[in-house]
Amino acid sequence: MMKATIKIFLGTVLSLVCVQIQQSTAQIVSGNVFLKGKYVEIGIAPNQQYGTNAASPAGYHPRGWGGYPTNALGFVADPGMDGWTVGTPNYIGCYFLPGYPQEGWDMSINSTWFRSYAGNAPYGEDRAIIPSGGYTFTGSNTAYWTDSTSVYAKWEGSINDLEITTITHLDTNQRYFTGEVKLKNTGTVTYTNIYYSRTLDPDNESAVPGGGGPTTTNVIHYQPDMVTGDYKALVSATGTSFPTLSYLGIGAVDCRALVYIYPGSLNPSSGPHTIGSGAFNTTEGFTNVTDCAIGINFNIGDLAPGDSTYFQYIYVLRIEDLDTAFVSVASGWKIDGTTYSSSSDTFEYIICRGADSLDIEINGGNGYAWGAWEASSGPSYPPGRHNKIGMPAGPTVYRIIGATTVCPVIDTLYLKITPVGDTTNVTAEICNGSVYDFAGDILYTSGTYYKNFVTAMTGCDSVTKLVLTVNPTPNVDIQVDKTSLCEGESAQFQVANPTAGATYTWLRDGFLIPGATGASYTVTSQSGVYRVVGITSKGCTDTSRGITITINPAAEVTIDPINAGKVCIGDTLDFGVNEKLGYEYYWSPEKSFRYTTGARQPNVKGIMFEPENVIEVLAVNEYGCKDKDQIVVYAEPCCDVYVPTAFSPNGDGVNDYFNIKLQSGQKVVSFQIFDRFGALVYDFNDRVKGWNGLINNTGAEANQAVYFYRIVYSCTDGRNYETKGDITLVR
Repeated sequence: MMKATIKIFLGTVLSLVCVQIQQSTAQIVSGNVFLKGKYVEIGIAPNQQYGTNAASPAGYHPRGWGGYPTNALGFVADPGMDGWTVGTPNYIGCYFLPGYPQEGWDMSINSTWFRSYAGNAPYGEDRAIIPSGGYTFTGSNTAYWTDSTSVYAKWEGSINDLEITTITHLDTNQRYFTGEVKLKNTGTVTYTNIYYSRTLDPDNESAVPGGGGPTTTNVIHYQPDMVTGDYKALVSATGTSFPTLSYLGIGAVDCRALVYIYPGSLNPSSGPHTIGSGAFNTTEGFTNVTDCAIGINFNIGDLAPGDSTYFQYIYVLRIEDLDTAFVSVASGWKIDGTTYSSSSDTFEYIICRGADSLDIEINGGNGYAWGAWEASSGPSYPPGRHNKIGMPAGPTVYRIIGATTVCPVIDTLYLKITPVGDTTNVTAEICNGSVYDFAGDILYTSGTYYKNFVTAMTGCDSVTKLVLTVNPTPNVDIQVDKTSLCEGESAQFQVANPTAGATYTWLRDGFLIPGATGASYTVTSQSGVYRVVGITSKGCTDTSRGITITINPAAEVTIDPINAGKVCIGDTLDFGVNEKLGYEYYWSPEKSFRYTTGARQPNVKGIMFEPENVIEVLAVNEYGCKDKDQIVVYAEPCCDVYVPTAFSPNGDGVNDYFNIKLQSGQKVVSFQIFDRFGALVYDFNDRVKGWNGLINNTGAEANQAVYFYRIVYSCTDGRNYETKGDITLVR
């Protein structure tokens, strides 16, 4: 490697910078992902083949041919960067769709072959995921996303416990795209002899007007060189009519990679573990001009339980972009989200002093298992591609060694972190909902912030470090047991979950209520809109929503006096009130009114069932306010009865029956009639109507005469009474 130092300066110049972001597009249609850049468009089928099984959305430039579905998209390019409607041809592609297309990928594990591609025959395998040897092989497109310069698609699948993740990355300003593949063994058994291959039949110009058909010039340019340490691999296919524009290169920077040319357009017959032997040509410099297949194969080796590995491939659609594409997959750095390429032994990153940490990831170098990050001074960091580095006190060099078990290769990266500038520490506190102006940056969340003041691109004059704390406001959620009150009633306000240490003050109609402090408040007499204001020990305040309390007029009711004189138990009396509009009335006890007028009228009739009758009325006005009044009515048993002296049972409807007149609460217990000789002629067979002048046992009419009665009846005092006398029967 070259001995050199690359210096990267990171600072903030206090000026306005206008950045134009290239608009990009990504979307999923029927399980297919469509990625749209400025000069390249890609369609990815559900099996992660570059070639969809659904029509592309509006705005894309599909150009299929032959038996392929209409408007399906593989990948196309505007290599002239002059617009999709300009030039001859206006754009190139789809690169492999004519006829029965071949594009996709396959794997082998311990000589078992798995396929995920569109093959020539049978056509039914198109875009299929084909399992093998009792293994389960599944997968699908799961996500897409964009940033300011790129679009991405993620495919996730598995072969039993071997997880497979492929991320396709299209820089919207470039004429190439990359794929990053991660394999992870999530099981308990080592997977051995793992190979991964991508292959296609490059019919670059078959669908292009004026193109040269399926024939391409195919060249193996590079294979990884273990001696020189140049691990580039590249195979290309170029159209015959437009060789400058219709270029396709497939490659990687990985000692595990091997590119190949396969005569004809059939997929490998026995899996990627056989690539490099038989009909596959892998000789660097090999060239042919024919309709054939090209591809790249990765020898991954073994993967123990819990282990994972990465590798990357590139598809380049303009030869001028080849070097840039190789740099994009070579070892480099991503620091705080920004990618830097490094082809030197030492990469120096200069940053204004004051940052707490740097988020650093090795970009590229996916074929290596990276060791510990050894520091020239200060703490070292764990093995791996990614670490968060604390800001060193001074310039510090980190050495990271990567190795691969498949090919005898190591790579060493050096990263020098150089902090510059003086630091001013500032602390500040604001309340939630407020903002802090940090030299033009409007902040509203807690955190540590830096502002770098720079006068030259070689250093920092000063760094201001701000530790901002956003303090919470008090909880002012209030609740009240009722909002509509009657005169004389009260309502209780309460702050739900009051903030510890906070003080609370209550307001009515926007004015402080004297002495009304604390997390609760009782309203007794005044209508209005009530709120609470809370303030924490940090001085943060908040005001609750307003709740309206209404004070309604009280209800009033008075029972009219009664002038009943002597009242007997069982008597019915009239009761009334000073009736008011909008009132409802409820009398009790309800049984006293059940058999008369009912208990829900202003004027009612009630039966006095008890010696002492407490009669009460409840009045409810239109606001729901209530009032009660009651009187006590005393009643006597009143056990006398009236007995007539004669009756005439002649059927004329007048005095046809002999009976006594009972008062309310009285009942006949025994009713007997005797003639003057003492014979019983009637014995209580009709307790309602009485005696009709017929002799009980014979049904014959009794003669006109004087008869004698003996009647026993009960009274409301619970006792039985007897009355005797004579009755004249007149006929």
